[in-house]
Amino acid sequence: RLLKKFNTNIFLLKKAVSIKKINGIFEILCEDQDFPGSFKKTKKDISTIKAKNIILACGGPSYPKIGATDEGFSLVKSFGHSVLPLNPILTSFSVKYPNLSSLDGVRVRGKILSNKAEYSGEILFTSYGISGDAAIDFSFDYIKNKTDSLILDLMPDKTVKDISERFSKIKGHISDVLSCSLDKKLAAFILRNAQISLCAENNRKVCIKAAEHIKNLKISGISPMGFDYAMSKTGGVPLTEITENFNSLKEKNLYITGELLDCGGRSGGYNLHFAFTSAIAAAKSFFRLS
Repeated sequence: RLLKKFNTNIFLLKKAVSIKKINGIFEILCEDQDFPGSFKKTKKDISTIKAKNIILACGGPSYPKIGATDEGFSLVKSFGHSVLPLNPILTSFSVKYPNLSSLDGVRVRGKILSNKAEYSGEILFTSYGISGDAAIDFSFDYIKNKTDSLILDLMPDKTVKDISERFSKIKGHISDVLSCSLDKKLAAFILRNAQISLCAENNRKVCIKAAEHIKNLKISGISPMGFDYAMSKTGGVPLTEITENFNSLKEKNLYITGELLDCGGRSGGYNLHFAFTSAIAAAKSFFRLS
């Protein structure tokens, strides 16, 4: 009913190639697109759609497999907007570190420590590196403080003393002792990093050394996975170039919303919330002025 009330037309499978404003009217040059998954290739006809107002809600480059692109930034640039460099956030990390791939599938509740900051949550080891809640949260700040390494705390609720005293009460090989509290693959990985033989008999000195590596396991050779795996991004049109109603300060009646703007948030639904609320604010302003 609202669409009918405002005399709104819906155009499907139209790609906006360019937008120009002529005599106060936007002219959108569109190219016909095939339906996703269609084997029939249609002729790429070109058409023009005219409008008094435009809301750009093109999204960003995250997850290109589902059709996401960065083409919207070319449209905003054509109206004189600047675009800050795009960087993937809320993503996993690829890691080039000896034998880390042997931990593929291992999960642990822990902390990632980097640049005096802590990121708590699940740490998931994969065939390519590290993922999980803690890694995804860490990726949000990574772009500000790029580093080649991080430290894993695999027992964040225990101190080195707590862990070593607990282990020292158990008799047998140190690998069996660690396996009482950690995944066997993770226990073996920690001992190799600490240069402790898997067959070493348990004693106080060995327990302390193993506990220190559990609390401070340094992993180097890290890098974010990129837009193919990123949930969002930083960069885009600066917020200083729009009004509080998301109206462009460069072009009247042009609205810019969502991931086209430089407003990346942490995980937890904040980016979706911003996309929805920016669109609502723009639409309210749009209809109020129409």
